[in-house]
Amino acid sequence: PDMVLDEVSALVSSPKEIDTLAKKLKYLTIGKNELLFQFGEKLDINNLLGKNSQKTRISVIYLNTLENVEEKQFFISALATELYQWMLANPSKDLQEIFMIDEVAPYLPAGMEQPAAKEILKLIYKQARKYGVGCVVGTQNPGDIDYKAFAQFGTWAIGRLTTRQDLKK
Repeated sequence: PDMVLDEVSALVSSPKEIDTLAKKLKYLTIGKNELLFQFGEKLDINNLLGKNSQKTRISVIYLNTLENVEEKQFFISALATELYQWMLANPSKDLQEIFMIDEVAPYLPAGMEQPAAKEILKLIYKQARKYGVGCVVGTQNPGDIDYKAFAQFGTWAIGRLTTRQDLKK
């Protein structure tokens, strides 16, 4: 629609980029991808934290029901973006939540690879502490994680490292 085109034009300058964006958005309305936006609960950080409840809530999000890596990347990116916006709107000097990702390497890989979730996760790991958000990551191989994000972690708990390369890192 023209209204959407006007809003997108303010953010994206070239017609080619607008066309590419339109094609990607159209893809999300076809077939099984449409289901990501039609059912379930709205992604709401206050709800995940149980802010409307008297009890502390632990929310576990199981990603293996998503079929492929791209869907998992998309969801982690959307979740991390919601969390980032929430922490900007709800700053605290005290710890108010913990954001944990197990097996984080596919979302934050070392090297030049840029999956959908990498930039927002790096931003969260860089800034979360000052907003009262603690972050915990799990990985079997620390060398698989982007070194810039890894440098943001103040405390490391290391289990068994068996290779010489892991010990050096």
